[in-house]
Amino acid sequence: SLERAFAEIGPQWMALARELGREPGAALAHAPAAAANVSDLGVLLAWSRLVDGWLEQGLSVLVVCDDPWMFRHLAAKAGIDAGRPPPLRLREMALVLRGIAARARFAATAMHAAIVLRRQRRRFPDGGACLLVYAHPASRPAGYDAYFGPLMEHEPDLFRVLNTDAGPATAARFATDPRNAGLHAWGSPWDAALKLVGARWRPSAAALAGRDGWLVRRAAMLEGATGQGALARWTGLCLARWFRLRAPALIVWPWENHAWERRMVRLARRAGVRTLGYQHSVVGPHMYNYAAEANHDGAASLPDRVLTTGPATRDQLVSWGLPAERTSVGGALRAKETAHTVWKADAPIFVALPFDRQAAAEMVGAVKALASRGRRFLIKEHPIYRFHFDEIPGVERTEKPLEDHAQLSLVIFAATTVGLEALVAGIPAVRFIPASRFVIDVVPPAIAVATADAEALADVLAHPPKPQPIERGLVFPAPVWDQWRQEIRQGAKP
Repeated sequence: SLERAFAEIGPQWMALARELGREPGAALAHAPAAAANVSDLGVLLAWSRLVDGWLEQGLSVLVVCDDPWMFRHLAAKAGIDAGRPPPLRLREMALVLRGIAARARFAATAMHAAIVLRRQRRRFPDGGACLLVYAHPASRPAGYDAYFGPLMEHEPDLFRVLNTDAGPATAARFATDPRNAGLHAWGSPWDAALKLVGARWRPSAAALAGRDGWLVRRAAMLEGATGQGALARWTGLCLARWFRLRAPALIVWPWENHAWERRMVRLARRAGVRTLGYQHSVVGPHMYNYAAEANHDGAASLPDRVLTTGPATRDQLVSWGLPAERTSVGGALRAKETAHTVWKADAPIFVALPFDRQAAAEMVGAVKALASRGRRFLIKEHPIYRFHFDEIPGVERTEKPLEDHAQLSLVIFAATTVGLEALVAGIPAVRFIPASRFVIDVVPPAIAVATADAEALADVLAHPPKPQPIERGLVFPAPVWDQWRQEIRQGAKP
């Protein structure tokens, strides 16, 4: 299966990521970080693995492929009888033009944000500990953060910096509390005008000539057709100026080991800023970006310290190369300790949609097909990546998170921690497997979770699983406030 092949190509993608990470501009891209939730390079490597297996078995298989780069990659394999390749040059030209437009648009946005928020520089403490967080609709100006929960209430000296995904309006709203400011404040309008339009990953000729050269070229073209390179460079420029002119003693952020984070760690080390990453979600078997093995400089771009949500994820990170002496369990800051959801066989079924829109559409279609069976489905959109759908009898939208529902009979999820949260609460959970695309497994290897595609969901409803709760302390233990206090206060010492 494709999922098995994706697991098999893990070492291959991480090895490729180590090489690509040395390429100019690699810090502006996701593929060189083996980031499976935002780059589909791994999916293409998995498909290539499947084709290799068919060739080894001597099977005659018709492979329909309209992707111009993947077609050329497969056609180069010995034993492949390929037809005429899909056109490439016009497609690449269109992507190049789209990328220039996207980066120019972001450059204008960044220039405006730098001018509007410049005064917020005065808010930044000289030294001390700072949170660096993404903008999230659940975060509030007065301390509560969607990634760090009530940490700012426990550590009143913490200052919060909103990353460059937060525009001036969001930064201004949070500025009603004096412990908040936007990272855009450290941006230079001149940098925005001169250094962002050309910010994209450009693999070397050697990288494009390798065994996976066509797939590397594809990844670079697709990522270069967006504004993400400009966003990554702008973030780095803002961070570098902040660290140089008014450096914090410690920076704490929701660590996912993406390429821009690795660059931030290197910038921080040069500036004498200590780094504390919080593994805030989960680490499933497909989330190769977390692996130190994928870093071209190994542990050199890992945080000085990493706090994990629980021992299961800590063990996974250590198995992927994170030095054990650098990490401790910090507990689940985002989990509500007052959750009261209980299992009841005839209660509604909770459906947690992923960030991937195509997979979300397939999940909605699958449950709508089952609505006539007399069950009630409550669909919860991803909090950031919203997905519109029409409600029908038996299929309703809910804005309440899992823990705010009094009774549920089952949770259907994909690529979200909600499935684990359900198991901890004693609610059976099923991981949905889309037919149209691959979606990463975010469940730690130590936890067994049932899976089902659209067809198998009918059998799940006919023979619903019984509650088999897992130990909360394995994945979402209560926050270890003493550990957080120690890490923050020691890190903030001059």
